[in-house]
Amino acid sequence: MKLWAKGDGSGAQVPPSVEAFLAGDDPWLDLRLAPYDLKASGAHAEMLGAIGVLSADEVQLLKTGLDSLAVAHERGELQLTAADEDIHTLIERRLTESLGEVGKKIHTGRSRNDQVLVALRLHAREAGSRIGDAMEALRDAIQARVDADGDQELPGYTHMQQAMPNTVAQWLGAYLAALHDDRALLDAVLGIQDQNPLGSAAGYGSPMPLDRDHTTRALGFARVQENPIYCQNSRGKFEASLVFACANLGSTLNRLASDLMLYTTAEFAFFSLPPELTTGSSIMPQKRNSDVLELVRARTASLPGLVVQLQSMVHNLPSAYNRDYQELKAPYFRAVDQIEGCLEVMVHVIAGVRLNPAAIQARTDPSIHATHAAFDLVRGGMSFRDAYREIGRRLAEGRPLRDP
Repeated sequence: MKLWAKGDGSGAQVPPSVEAFLAGDDPWLDLRLAPYDLKASGAHAEMLGAIGVLSADEVQLLKTGLDSLAVAHERGELQLTAADEDIHTLIERRLTESLGEVGKKIHTGRSRNDQVLVALRLHAREAGSRIGDAMEALRDAIQARVDADGDQELPGYTHMQQAMPNTVAQWLGAYLAALHDDRALLDAVLGIQDQNPLGSAAGYGSPMPLDRDHTTRALGFARVQENPIYCQNSRGKFEASLVFACANLGSTLNRLASDLMLYTTAEFAFFSLPPELTTGSSIMPQKRNSDVLELVRARTASLPGLVVQLQSMVHNLPSAYNRDYQELKAPYFRAVDQIEGCLEVMVHVIAGVRLNPAAIQARTDPSIHATHAAFDLVRGGMSFRDAYREIGRRLAEGRPLRDP
């Protein structure tokens, strides 16, 4: 029976095709929220016991039932169908089947609206922590490469043309700096989202004397999200902000992948990828392709589109809950999965890439030192513009850049 069924048979009147349409992808996506809904349900049950709505025995029965469902989920035995509609219905149904009347009490004082909100917040907090850890792993891998190869000279480019001398340390140091800022943005987003929406119910609070501070402490949130309407209005807004942080990080990974794809071509050959990080061609025996880098580039390029998708879904919505919110899960989960996968593979790439100093030296144009030569003349008393033109003439005439 649907949680919203009134006991008059109304829940059985939905045609199967409409039921499937209403469920959408939730039978698959919602299972990802099961551990978080179970955790929040446990905190909710404890709070109901603390305010006298449930007895100590009822709280213990519910906690045991929730723990059992958590084990079933870990084993892949928690299956959600279109008839269940969502993970919240499935959990309450399973509790009621195993515990009887006690199972029917778990929903006291809450709505599926604040259930999904708190489950998503808990998921975002955990996902954000994993992303942050993966960023640190990538920074460690880059720093190790700088420590090993940082002194190696590289040509620096502007407009895709050799411009000025560069080093591996300076090139990769740019990505260390970018990742530092990317992490600051991620932490700021997670700090904003560190608010407990549980207890806001359908968006207008609950008539029950809920202790929202109790569930806030139990779930490890920094504070209560006080306004119940804003709890619902922040749906989509919060998901989009986290995906924006992922997209911002993705732009860093995208550029690093592009650099490495260029630098590992036969024409450049500054670096080489190990065989285990490349693929081959079905027709050309000699080919080794940097598919991992191409996919990092493609998947990070899709992240800004997911931000727009999330933001567009909540534009022009009236306040409080709207069923449109159900469609936020797919782009949100896709973004989180993609950035985690890209970070993981880039750690392997940075750890596995190898320098080719001879190729770097052979492909570096000596004219790359022209700017430095001009400033040598400036230090000798010449104006910069005259020095600039003097070095230009020396290049055109094939003369040495520097005076003997």
